[in-house]
Amino acid sequence: LRERTKLIRESVLTTGPDLMLRFVAFVLVLLLAWLVARGIRAVVHHVMSRKSVELGDLRERTLVSISFGLTLIVGTVVALSTLGISLGPMLAGLGIVSIIVGFALQESLGNLAAGGMILITRPYDLNDHIRLGAAEGRVKDMSLIATTIASFDNTMLVIPNRQVWNATIMNFTRAAIRRVDVEVPVPHEANFNKVERILRDIIGDDDRIRSEPAPLVQFGSIGDSASSFWVRVWVDTPRYGEVSTALKRRITQQLRQAEIDVS
Repeated sequence: LRERTKLIRESVLTTGPDLMLRFVAFVLVLLLAWLVARGIRAVVHHVMSRKSVELGDLRERTLVSISFGLTLIVGTVVALSTLGISLGPMLAGLGIVSIIVGFALQESLGNLAAGGMILITRPYDLNDHIRLGAAEGRVKDMSLIATTIASFDNTMLVIPNRQVWNATIMNFTRAAIRRVDVEVPVPHEANFNKVERILRDIIGDDDRIRSEPAPLVQFGSIGDSASSFWVRVWVDTPRYGEVSTALKRRITQQLRQAEIDVS
């Protein structure tokens, strides 16, 4: 018993400093990995921010996050090796666990795959005005799992990427210009030439309306209670809402001043 106690004591005295050194090395390597990960993240962000690199805000943010995460993971693996932990059995165990978790999280993996496809195809970017089925608003954030949209009453909608990928995506801000379509109902007995002249004058007085493509005023249809004209003009996308509202208001005012009923 005395000999066994002596051996244990000698073993502790021998391995104690060694364990302490390994622990210090582990902490230092982990700290170094964190610093390197931050440096790589800054470099990737700098490269992605160049005007010559047009990846979009979503891709840029995702690549920056991935570069930081992968560097930190590699650093953690190296740090564990300083403790004398055998990585082979650990990686084999992680492989088995990942298979089990994969079956349990098939929905999340589907969202992950859909998120990757969205980043590759890039149907929208941050602050784009989009519609996904019944959801509509501006894109505020996106991870590889879900997309966050702020509706126009500032309600935050978090939509799984799998649903996003399977939906019809309408992007209202991707194109540089958009067409404003305004239907103008007028009585059957109205002077159509006069109506057309008023509509063209309204278009000509608004410098927000683009000359190319050319604005269009055309007769629409004859209904049971009224006929209609269509005003179709092109504007810069950021001005779509204000021009559409102003155009409708001015058409109503001008036609009523000309004693043409547009109700």
